[in-house]
Amino acid sequence: PEDIRVHLDRAYFQRREHQFHKTSLEQDPNFHAIVIVQDFTQLQLQPSNFTQNLIIVVYSIDNEGEMILTYYHYIGKIKEKNNIQFVQGCWDDLLPRLPIEDGYNVIIWSDGARKHFKQTAHMLYWMQKQQQYLTRRVTFYYNFFISYHGHNICDASAAHIKNKMKVYQLNNQRALTNRDEVLQMLETNPIRHSEFRKAIIGAISPSPRTLKEISKCHYFDFQHGRNIHGYTSYPTPATYGKPDIKYY
Repeated sequence: PEDIRVHLDRAYFQRREHQFHKTSLEQDPNFHAIVIVQDFTQLQLQPSNFTQNLIIVVYSIDNEGEMILTYYHYIGKIKEKNNIQFVQGCWDDLLPRLPIEDGYNVIIWSDGARKHFKQTAHMLYWMQKQQQYLTRRVTFYYNFFISYHGHNICDASAAHIKNKMKVYQLNNQRALTNRDEVLQMLETNPIRHSEFRKAIIGAISPSPRTLKEISKCHYFDFQHGRNIHGYTSYPTPATYGKPDIKYY
């Protein structure tokens, strides 16, 4: 296990870096980026079912120069697995619709769940997206929150939708039993700055060569779409280009 002092130091630095990204987006006109946080939550359905909800929160700047938060929810079928195909299919739908301008940085944050986020196939996915966006000079970066990092903006959004479902069922004496009923309820009871869609399940890709020691790294970049660099901590000018792991 990681030394507790090292863990606490990394957690503190990550919180500071995450806040720096948001503050820079809001206050620095030369910070050309969007900042993204993604996470899964489980929605309870009646009588005893559940569905997965991929929440993607996007921080961006509107036409008036103000920072706005947009909440994208992709809701799966009953008991549909929240695996890498779930994540990639939803991102294939969302990414072309995001306000990404030429020369932007796309800075992504999530927890380190190995089932769907912190795994080789997911990092290869973003390396491929880096390749696709090279001509637009868009650069992708991926940050994994350290273990026991606490709540993030997705947790607040999850609590909001769960409360919305609870209140609706109590007020209407009507159970929500499947995804379509949840989406219909949200269409008639909208949440500001939020979009709700059916999850899109991507194709199963061939098993890639495993990116070894991925669990140790908390920051990844994709080196012009040709390879993946992983760092155990956020790189400084002195350590950038000297990753702890490489994947070619």
